[in-house]
Amino acid sequence: MAGAQPVWDPLVRIGHWALAATVAAAVVLATPAWAQGELRFGVWDNTTNPNNVMTYEPFEKGGSKLTVSNPSKPGDEWSYVTLFDGKFRPVTGQPGSETA
Repeated sequence: MAGAQPVWDPLVRIGHWALAATVAAAVVLATPAWAQGELRFGVWDNTTNPNNVMTYEPFEKGGSKLTVSNPSKPGDEWSYVTLFDGKFRPVTGQPGSETA
């Protein structure tokens, strides 16, 4: 049949619209996640122990520095750095600890 128009079943049309809507929703909802920076960095308060605040920050290329502080004792903090290369590095500010 030359020139015949295809007949679209209404259920097929609904299926196509549902698929398009799902894909559009996935893209819109994923956009904020793409906009996030490095999620492992930030300040983390320990709700069970408010005297233990951990701060994760970038260190050199691809590394991380962890600082643990006590808000009730300013200046009483300890920290270490890691480059995720398997090498141990010194812990500073914590007596009895040498490497992390």
